Amino acid sequence: MASAELLLSEAELVALTEAKTRPTQLAWLNARGFIYEVGAKGGIKVLRAHVTSKMGGAPQASTGHGPDVDFFRPARAVA
Repeated sequence: MASAELLLSEAELVALTEAKTRPTQLAWLNARGFIYEVGAKGGIKVLRAHVTSKMGGAPQASTGHGPDVDFFRPARAVA
């Protein structure tokens, strides 16, 4: 997959936010808790997988590694 396919295109960002200006797009993304980065030239970078997950699509792949919750479990009695 090419790196460009990982990110929304400018047209897709306009379609998502229904806004054509960057400040309005950023306000829309912020208000809804979307994660994004702003590139060196000011372009908004949004991962396609994040949008899919956020909008109710297939969840992002899990690594299978979660937090170590054993710390919170009570200690077992030694026999």
